[in-house]
Amino acid sequence: MSLFKFTTDQIVKRLRWVMVAAIFFSVVNTLIGQPESFWQHPETAIRGDGLSIYNTTNHTFDFYLGLGWQAFLITSLIYVLGALLFVSILPRRAALIAIFSFLFGHFFGATNWLANRWHLGTNSSRCTVWCLCRLLFFRHSPLSAQIRIEYSKGCIG
Repeated sequence: MSLFKFTTDQIVKRLRWVMVAAIFFSVVNTLIGQPESFWQHPETAIRGDGLSIYNTTNHTFDFYLGLGWQAFLITSLIYVLGALLFVSILPRRAALIAIFSFLFGHFFGATNWLANRWHLGTNSSRCTVWCLCRLLFFRHSPLSAQIRIEYSKGCIG
């Protein structure tokens, strides 16, 4: 008898990898967006909104940036593995809610970097939304085919 029962649901199995991709995109943007001084002095790290990681308005996971890029990558890896395990053992509906919560949270974080740090404006958000939608609902993907089948059966919606 195993401690956890992992999901066998194909939609959850596929969407969790889209979630991991969104987290990866957010982490990469966070590291690439750091000022030049960060690599020698991690305490100069900034968040996606351009404020210091020590700004009291919104303490988040970026706190680990102040400990250096290695600490940030290690904690990000632990976070991704924890999120992957979490959504893999939840019941289907709760797993889908959790996946989309992670997905949209990290989507927002990544687009914040694109708009504020890289000065791409709101068009970057539209482009990222388009890419995300293509990943989620590409017409010929097995995932979208499964969603259409379940929708037609009345299992979704």
